[in-house]
Amino acid sequence: MQRTRRSQTGFTLTEMLAVVLMISVMGGVIFAVFVTNWEALEDQIVRSDLWHEANEIVDAVTADGRAAKSIQVEASNAQGDNTAVFTGINGEVFATYRITLDGRLLVERAAGSRTISDKVDAANSAFVRDDDTGRGLRLMLTLTDDLLRRSVSINTATEIFPRNANSPDTGAAN
Repeated sequence: MQRTRRSQTGFTLTEMLAVVLMISVMGGVIFAVFVTNWEALEDQIVRSDLWHEANEIVDAVTADGRAAKSIQVEASNAQGDNTAVFTGINGEVFATYRITLDGRLLVERAAGSRTISDKVDAANSAFVRDDDTGRGLRLMLTLTDDLLRRSVSINTATEIFPRNANSPDTGAAN
């Protein structure tokens, strides 16, 4: 009696498990890379938005500072806000910028008050009198935005000098 051997085709259970294991490991690695890149992209988008907002703030404060005859800085008022008051050639206040303790930057004009930003880190942002000339203003600005598990911050600073000032304003508070 002759035995004929049937040819067996297919994969063994061990081979199938090995392939499933390799695919799951590769999937895990790809997922980790994707999540890491997604978080980095999200950070960059938020950082870019914060820089754009900071540049708009610096541009607005600088334009008012250049148009001013004098700039007075109030380090802290009754609410704990840090304030810069811009006075024009005619002696009237035309803009007041206020950093509030709750993280907002407000501008007050004759037309009313509006919030420029609600992402200001009040502990690290301030209007400071320029001690060298006595008439300039230093704006130190930190903006922060919270993501799901972390926060993104940017820092910038600029010095502003009124173009219309004739002499140092010695009556301003530090």
